[in-house]
Amino acid sequence: MGYKPNDFFVGLVDFFAIVLPGALLAFLCLDLAEKHIFGAILPSIRSQAEGWAGFLLAAYLFGQFISLIGATFMDWIYDHTYLRYRRRDGDLRYEKAKKLAGDYADLAGVLKWAGAFVRLRSADAALEIDRFEATSKFFRGLFVVLLVYLISFISSGQWVAVLVVIALLALSFWRFSNQRWKFTELSYLYYIALNAHAETEGKKL
Repeated sequence: MGYKPNDFFVGLVDFFAIVLPGALLAFLCLDLAEKHIFGAILPSIRSQAEGWAGFLLAAYLFGQFISLIGATFMDWIYDHTYLRYRRRDGDLRYEKAKKLAGDYADLAGVLKWAGAFVRLRSADAALEIDRFEATSKFFRGLFVVLLVYLISFISSGQWVAVLVVIALLALSFWRFSNQRWKFTELSYLYYIALNAHAETEGKKL
């Protein structure tokens, strides 16, 4: 089986969406874990290698939970704020993609169907939409982590840090929304283009 560039990028999407946000949260919890978990609930860390192994495991686990939380409420907020604003005058790409998808839109959703179709038909197009997806998922996860940092700084009375985190929260949501919009619109555009190309070539997709 030959190597495909998008095989690497799928792993990179997971890295940005799960491992990096999880590592940020694990770093915040580091002192708490050393005081109350390792040596109390779990065995003490006796080497640097064990420390890194524990940190990476925690980063992965935290990242999975962050991704789940982000996909639950961040996507809902995006749909009812940024997406609604961008579609205030309509969304021609979405409507065209929905029409092309037909019954498959009800089966999987327009975005999922369009994304799956593009990934099966064009590796280059898949790489481009995956790049936007990776960035959007990273900032979605970062937003969730920053909320935890915000609570931590408020509880410790670090008000300058609180203001910095609030600014970062606003920027993270903006970047997440912008990249998610580009990811969805590009998915629809490639889906439409691939169908149009096949129609021109006389193929039935």
